[in-house]
Amino acid sequence: MQKNYKRNVLVIGGGASGIMSAIVAAESGASVTIIEKNERIGKKILITGNGRCNITNKNISIENYHGHDPSFAMKVIELFNQNRTMDFFKNLGVEFYEEEGKIFPFSQQASSILNLLRLEIERLRIPLVLQTEISTLMPNTDETIEIFDRYGKSYQADAVIIACGGKAAPFTGSNGGGYKLAESLGHTITKVFPALVQLKLEGNLHQAMEKMFWEGEVSLFVNDKKINSVKGDILFTSYGISGMAILKISREAIGAFLESKKVELHINFLPDISFNEKVQLLKKRKENHPERTLENFLTGWINTRIGQTLIKATGLKLNEKASDLTEKDIIKIAKSLEETKFLVTGDTGWNNAQITAGGISTEEIDPYTMESRIVKNVHFCGEIVDIDGDCGGYNLQWAWSSGFVAGKAASKLK
Repeated sequence: MQKNYKRNVLVIGGGASGIMSAIVAAESGASVTIIEKNERIGKKILITGNGRCNITNKNISIENYHGHDPSFAMKVIELFNQNRTMDFFKNLGVEFYEEEGKIFPFSQQASSILNLLRLEIERLRIPLVLQTEISTLMPNTDETIEIFDRYGKSYQADAVIIACGGKAAPFTGSNGGGYKLAESLGHTITKVFPALVQLKLEGNLHQAMEKMFWEGEVSLFVNDKKINSVKGDILFTSYGISGMAILKISREAIGAFLESKKVELHINFLPDISFNEKVQLLKKRKENHPERTLENFLTGWINTRIGQTLIKATGLKLNEKASDLTEKDIIKIAKSLEETKFLVTGDTGWNNAQITAGGISTEEIDPYTMESRIVKNVHFCGEIVDIDGDCGGYNLQWAWSSGFVAGKAASKLK
């Protein structure tokens, strides 16, 4: 083999992980082409971090990742961690600021991150083949790979990186097509379902509080057993519930729901004070303002509409006076503030999901190269793999890390 031979690498998918893998492979000496089904690359990057692009998080541990084997994510991230990620983007011209561990570009524009990545692609002269969807992937006997688009056009490569994404946010081009390619090679796809997604609830209690924000504590119960508890923003909606606390807990909730388990959310509206303190404060409110009706009994302490809804849910009437409250009534109100229960009936679907849970089994991928253990010279990265992270930059870090490892390995002559 000639010393100046450049390995030909095709990257299928121009999202965060695909772009990273292409840049790294090109920097490592490979001849790289990105094939993207959309009219442009990086569409999903533009919506990350609510348009601000939460690039990474300073605090990363195995607890932030999910899948059948979360330790797989840590093996990959150790090869290209958050510090190396920040160095990479700093070299492109990005300045950062930190928000409770979350790292954002100082510009507060996801578009600025994408623009800098595009400039790097141009500098490295990486061709983009746009509006092209790959339908077939065929390994050759000489261990090269041939791929075909849906119109039958073929492309030859020494290595292929499959970075097609999952099924979340299909308006960005994610349609699960990469799973079919992986399955055609003999790979196992674990059950995929929406994650970081809003939840649907039974009944109409949430509807009475529609559009109300509140910061409280949400506990997830599966088959009456407490699984997790998260503090944060909660938003009640016509269909159910949203907010950062809900997104954080949604993966476990939907995973259990799809297994036909009973899934409940227990909300503590005042998590920083004990049940007994709630009781004593309610008694004091009755004592201080016995003339007030229950319509305004909690006003000034908790959101008025939320308070009214919780009181009505106990069976009490809003036109009753505080002076008429019995000890039993006080206990009822305290319990509603401490633990109001909601039964989960589903999620709001792929269009609203930020990420995909599940994907290509990590048992069939080498974490140190992201290469298939089944077919040589085929690598995977990003959301298509059975790894997903919490809110807060963890999913983008997985994209950068897995893309880096795949790109580095795919570029090497073997």
